[in-house]
Amino acid sequence: MRLETAEKLHSIKERYFDWKDKVRVSLDPNGKVYHVSGDERVNEDDDLPRVTSITNIIDKGEGFHTYPMYQAINYIRDNLSNGVSGVDDIDELLTESLGAYKDHTNTAANYGSEAHALIEQLQREPLTTVPEEFKITIDAWENWIDSSGIVILDTETPVYYSDTSSKDAPIAFAGTVDMIGFDRDGRPVICDYKTGKSIYTTHALQLAAYSLAFSYCGIGSFIDAGSLVDVRAFVIRLPKDADGELEIKEVQHIGSQQQAFINACKLRQWQSRRDKWYRKSATRDNSPSSP
Repeated sequence: MRLETAEKLHSIKERYFDWKDKVRVSLDPNGKVYHVSGDERVNEDDDLPRVTSITNIIDKGEGFHTYPMYQAINYIRDNLSNGVSGVDDIDELLTESLGAYKDHTNTAANYGSEAHALIEQLQREPLTTVPEEFKITIDAWENWIDSSGIVILDTETPVYYSDTSSKDAPIAFAGTVDMIGFDRDGRPVICDYKTGKSIYTTHALQLAAYSLAFSYCGIGSFIDAGSLVDVRAFVIRLPKDADGELEIKEVQHIGSQQQAFINACKLRQWQSRRDKWYRKSATRDNSPSSP
């Protein structure tokens, strides 16, 4: 890394942590919205929906929906030989199979949460002991970081966006970025790591939203607008076992994907509105012939 780039990053780092000390971004106890304090542009009482709650309105594809069914089928297949004979046994097996996907999902979610927490801890305490079950995941992460040349600024960073004045307003959202850093050329890098079975197209929107929020938080606080022109965003799917492979995808055309996310915000707003239909009233004729 060039000397001038290193000096620039040092300055950004100082300003970033000054900003982080002044601004508080907290997730509501219900886990659905964020609140921001310390930024005069955002009302402390405003509810900022989670980025993932917005991207969740978009269909992830047929495979995402059929996966629970296959989990249930596999559970039935694995347990048919366990003394299942009468109607009551079959009924019980079918009922248990409905919970197979939920159990699998909870296990996967717990693994992902613990892996995130461990990566964050390793950034603070590099000598932290890595449990055996996470070694493959952590080794893959550290090898990628080392080879990428990325200088990490921070991990598990809440960012937010609140637009009350543009043609798209009102638009507001927030989320937590897994990692923020800079590449060898000093370009900002945003990373989100996954431990699930797939990277979905909605993850590109998630990263686009994070980049938009990072810019909103950074401009005028710790980074200049010119540095944000070439912001890069990656999804990294980390393996959990020896048969898994590291998968990396970088978001392309990030500006147009930011606009797509804003459109998703509008769609979510429409989805929650209650004024889609005229209410029946004495002053309006609801017959088919009415305009």
